[in-house]
Amino acid sequence: MGFTLVEGADLTVRDRRVYLKTVDGLEQVDVILRRVDDSFCDPLELRSDSLLGVPGLVNAIVAGNVKVANALGSGLIETATIMPFLPGLSRYLTGEKLKLPSVATWWCGQEDALEWVLNNLDSVVVKPAFPSGGMEPVFGAELEQSEKGKLAERLRARPHEYVAQEQIALSNAPVWDNGGLHARNVVLRAYVLNTGTGWTAIPGGLVRVAEMEGSVVSMQRGGHSKDAWVLWDNPVDTFTMLHPRTEPVPLRRESPSVPSSVADNVFWLGRYIERAECTARIVRAMTSRVQRANEAEFGCLLRLHRCLESRQNKLPKVKRRQPTSRELEVELVSLIADKKRTDSLASTLANVARVGGSVRERLSADMVYLVGQLRESIQIESRTPFQEYPAMMTSCLELLSAFSGMERENINRGLGWLFMSIGRRLERAIFLTRQLREITTPLGERDWPLLECLLEVADSSMTYRSRYFTTLQPLAVLDVLMADGNNPRSLDFQLTHLVHLYNQLPRHLADDLNAMQDAVTILRSFDLSKLSYPLPGAGTTTDGADSLSRLERFLRGLELLLPSWSNNLSNRYFSHARTLPITIGL
Repeated sequence: MGFTLVEGADLTVRDRRVYLKTVDGLEQVDVILRRVDDSFCDPLELRSDSLLGVPGLVNAIVAGNVKVANALGSGLIETATIMPFLPGLSRYLTGEKLKLPSVATWWCGQEDALEWVLNNLDSVVVKPAFPSGGMEPVFGAELEQSEKGKLAERLRARPHEYVAQEQIALSNAPVWDNGGLHARNVVLRAYVLNTGTGWTAIPGGLVRVAEMEGSVVSMQRGGHSKDAWVLWDNPVDTFTMLHPRTEPVPLRRESPSVPSSVADNVFWLGRYIERAECTARIVRAMTSRVQRANEAEFGCLLRLHRCLESRQNKLPKVKRRQPTSRELEVELVSLIADKKRTDSLASTLANVARVGGSVRERLSADMVYLVGQLRESIQIESRTPFQEYPAMMTSCLELLSAFSGMERENINRGLGWLFMSIGRRLERAIFLTRQLREITTPLGERDWPLLECLLEVADSSMTYRSRYFTTLQPLAVLDVLMADGNNPRSLDFQLTHLVHLYNQLPRHLADDLNAMQDAVTILRSFDLSKLSYPLPGAGTTTDGADSLSRLERFLRGLELLLPSWSNNLSNRYFSHARTLPITIGL
């Protein structure tokens, strides 16, 4: 129908008016058709624990600045409490009898009705008078005598909170389930349409089917639903609000406004995908070496693990004692598979599936399939040999590479792609900054294997060898991973693309753009060819120490800038809150 489908978080109230949060800015909303229960619609005025509503919505309604098609409170007509009074209401309001009677219902708040219910518990179903009661229907015929006594006490204590309905025999229909036909209880929900001049019944309806034979028909209890069609011998009305196939549609390329929640989800989809890849690459490098590492190599693996900056690691916190190889293995298994750990690979892939599911209608079928495959790619059992973990990481990285290829080749270059790409570049820049800081502290001879690990994690080993063969040196590694603008795994590449992508966003902030441009300028100001790096066995030298220290301070500043820049992006485009000025310096 062309209407915007939103959740409560997509809307905001400003000056007693309701707005839709979009990437292009706030768009005023005039009419809302709600599907959220009354009490959940506004946490300020109604249920304070609601996460589904819009704070201030009631105030905007009272001010007359927004119309809610099904007004707050209209749910009363759907409660069982109103059913005993429908015949009288019909006669009073329309002067006619009900054309279709309801199931016999008694509201226990009336003395006569309460006494009748207490005397006929075997033939009624007791339900809460209002949905907020949170009570399951109670079938009186199924209760033991002692339980009937307890139910009667509850009814007498608070009679106005309960209704009782006649227990009727539901219709049965054959249902195909689990490869065979079964008898299931069914109900038919029919619909009437207000045409403006009257009401007309719509042929067909919605059939709801119970989960198992003899059970209550309820979607909350595993029931199913299907459309009901009515066969007709004569021609039927073919009116539709869809565009006729026989008329050409006007061509257009502009896309509708992107809701902030969608942009938020694709941004974090990009970040989680990249976070999973960076984590998997680090873990693969460590799991393939930890069991055969000598003392020096083991120390390098601990430094590589430090690049993850995990606050939930399982390594012992004892000072002056280096973890053992077995303790590091336990930590790596936890880092791979512990779903309770927010920085684990399994948890990150679960987040990929969560946010990917939120925007699945904007992803291709192949990408949705890949998201599901990624979630299932980490399967570790207690008997899984540790030697199989590197192969498992490689399989996971293959799926992540497939997703990256589809992101580059299959997604339209709209705002959604921009936010996803920004998320990926931002996350990769954060990981690279941590890894590069490990080199800015002069390496000793025992730390030299760390260079090989960093090149492998950044998938830049072949690039390095094509230039320097097998001679490993810190400045050459820094040049490949930090300053080479042609290397898609370098820090320069990430920051340059962040500037380019952010510049394409509508309403981008000049201050944030300048902050990222300044970071690129400072990064390129380092002339690595003139920086003297102390090499093992070459004697001590202080030349270039200041430049190395300056580079280390820049990377630390960048580590602070990138999350702050991300927060400003979120405030500007997702939550529409005030942003704070950020800068980077030395």
